[in-house]
Amino acid sequence: MINYKIEVKGDVQGVGYRYAAYQKANILGIKGTVQNREDGSVVINACAQPEKMESFVNWCQVGPDAAKVENVNTQEIDNVDAFEFKIVR
Repeated sequence: MINYKIEVKGDVQGVGYRYAAYQKANILGIKGTVQNREDGSVVINACAQPEKMESFVNWCQVGPDAAKVENVNTQEIDNVDAFEFKIVR
């Protein structure tokens, strides 16, 4: 398993990015959280098998149709303590 913090910047709030990430994560079997930040970005903490994480990060670089992703930064982190994927408000 691999654990990532994924920071997504661009026009990613108010366009359904969190919900779309939630749906994609559940399809791939990824555990973790997604939430909006005050600076207009979205942050995702995710745990998955490496090949599923690669697919998820690739999706994050595009996001849902209404999003305009400018930059995605990934950072490996110690542990994502989650049993499901959820949206944090």
